[in-house]
Amino acid sequence: MSVKEELPMNRKYITVAVVAVLCIAALGYSKGWFNSPSPSPEMESTKVSTSQPMDEDNASKDVAQAADVTMKPANSAAK
Repeated sequence: MSVKEELPMNRKYITVAVVAVLCIAALGYSKGWFNSPSPSPEMESTKVSTSQPMDEDNASKDVAQAADVTMKPANSAAK
């Protein structure tokens, strides 16, 4: 066997390998494997609008209640 007889067979394997890699790359591109990740719709739907009005009366009641709770010790060992 000479080198010339083996060359077409090697070229055939290389061609098949290159075509297979290109097919896999085309499949991956069509499936979006190479795209950068984007936020999902579920993530975007949890955003809160900053234009929502705030009820200042309830907010001040919550602040007063939180201040009362934090002033009291959590257990009797802290006294």
